[in-house]
Amino acid sequence: MGSQWLPALLACGVAITDGAKVLFAGPLTGPLAPSAKESLAGVRAALDHVEKSGFSGAATLVEHDDGDDPKRADAAFDAAKKQKADVLVAAATGATVDAYVAKARKLGVPLVLVGSAGPATFTLLPEEPVSWLGVDAVEQAITIGTYLEIPGRSKKPGFVVEQTARGKQLWAALERNLKSRFTLLGPLFVAPHAPLAADGLAKLLADGADRLVLVGEPDLVDATTAALAAAKSSVPLFLTDGMVSAAATSLHAAGAAAQWKDSFLLDGNARLFAKPEPALVAAALGLNRAAGKPDDAPIAPRMRRAFDSTRVWLEMAAGAGKKAKLAELMTLLRDVRYGEEENGRPLFDPTLRSARHLWLPWKLGPAGPQPDEPTYFFDPDFGPLLRVRPPSLYQAEPGSKVVWIWYGDATSKAVRTIEKDLKDLGLITHGYDGEMDRWILDELLARTFGKLNKLFLKNEDGTFIPGVSFDISFTNVKPEGLKESEYWRAVIAGDDSEAGGRAWPGEGRCEIYSSFMVRTIFQKDKLQPGLRGEDRRFFDGKYVWGSTSPENLRLKTIRCLVDGYAGSFALTGAHELGHIIGCGHDEADPRSIMNVVEGAGLRETSACWIPEHVEILERVLGRHGVKEKKKR
Repeated sequence: MGSQWLPALLACGVAITDGAKVLFAGPLTGPLAPSAKESLAGVRAALDHVEKSGFSGAATLVEHDDGDDPKRADAAFDAAKKQKADVLVAAATGATVDAYVAKARKLGVPLVLVGSAGPATFTLLPEEPVSWLGVDAVEQAITIGTYLEIPGRSKKPGFVVEQTARGKQLWAALERNLKSRFTLLGPLFVAPHAPLAADGLAKLLADGADRLVLVGEPDLVDATTAALAAAKSSVPLFLTDGMVSAAATSLHAAGAAAQWKDSFLLDGNARLFAKPEPALVAAALGLNRAAGKPDDAPIAPRMRRAFDSTRVWLEMAAGAGKKAKLAELMTLLRDVRYGEEENGRPLFDPTLRSARHLWLPWKLGPAGPQPDEPTYFFDPDFGPLLRVRPPSLYQAEPGSKVVWIWYGDATSKAVRTIEKDLKDLGLITHGYDGEMDRWILDELLARTFGKLNKLFLKNEDGTFIPGVSFDISFTNVKPEGLKESEYWRAVIAGDDSEAGGRAWPGEGRCEIYSSFMVRTIFQKDKLQPGLRGEDRRFFDGKYVWGSTSPENLRLKTIRCLVDGYAGSFALTGAHELGHIIGCGHDEADPRSIMNVVEGAGLRETSACWIPEHVEILERVLGRHGVKEKKKR
């Protein structure tokens, strides 16, 4: 799945690689050298692929060793300037990424991050030079929670976290998003490349950690396994993105598969291509043979990320030309598409992160880390597990425009409550299990809030991205201390024969017609048989994944139905709030939130605000952390 315009460029004979220079920087020496060499192999494969895909000429690749030292990261930019490099590809770590990002933004040098760490802050500036096919800490934290429970079956995970800004950022996201579902132990902070404190590990084990979640670089795996061996403990590990690498030597040691056979490894790389390109396969084969691995060993995750990221950059640059300015380059990069998938959804979001991220489980096998069967697990497009976050997580944020959303009666329609709609979907017990009925209502609201936050460019858990997020917050509690004219209201209830919602901009209120959505979209997928007592275990965490295929399917069905229904609430709610804000209907862009024609069949994950409406949102709501709202 490449960009939509790539074939046209090839037909025109654009010679992207003529005179182009790519500078690769990373820890080519030291404990992380194997991981950096995996990334470097991916970059080389990308250059080889582009050259063999019809482009003329050959790019020059220059290597720079930063030794995982922030001070030496500055030298990479000096080298890039001296070599007149067109782009700097950095296998940055939690220790060096801030230095790389700060320098790239200061100098206006295109920076493609291919390591395990991304930027701490994001911008919407046209000339933002930093791109990263990764995600924010919140999405990673939520996904970690999903895999901790299924297949990890963890209840009391302990956390070993590299003491860097990125490590602390992820820990904060984990604590905020998972504390209602797990007993979180720790964290035990560890300096980069340092051993674990014996007393810190002893406390995690004494507190009953049933799994150790490692957040950091690959050598933290070796430090942890050494500490566990000294403590004579075999508690299983769970590794976050970026740690599945030859740099974690204990994962490849003799007997490792037997010792850690229940350790599941998380791979957060974007999967842009259904099948690896020949150049990548050939490079992986060479890397595996050099390391004494079998020919069928999997492609290293870091190698795949470096290949994908570098390839996308080079293909984009083909349409820009040598004299293109930075803002022109980054605008083109933001416009790279998946193709026909999801209405031509962009590969990058407006902040130049991965717009659609796929998470695949890994495990330890006889030959070391290898991908697990993804179809065995949840589809990541349908959100987290049930009851991961309560609606109370989402609160009115001081200074923002508050929207109060609740269930009730639509004043413009005949009385019809959400409970009646849930009956039609089979998602209610009608009092046979009142607690589970409340769980369903809470789950729908929590997911609706999370999706609304994403649509308004916030993190899913409601936290703001300064300078990026629109200054709006959502709550299911009537705001205290605010007059009715100072906040907006939305009610989920009611039916309509022609529309999913309606807004009264002058009154600052809107209605989301839940019955309309059942009748037009979800009725055909109703839960059969309806919700029943034995389904409680899917909500309270007592169900053991893998018990039987029918029960696995039942859990998947409930979760997908709830998530899809909440997605319709969110997309319709954003549409009606758009009217309150001052946006009109749009039929030009199939992904537009205000598209009244295409909107009925659009998933909220593919929807966006068109530029004309963004200007209105900036004027009315403003961006969080920006003192002055944009004037038209």
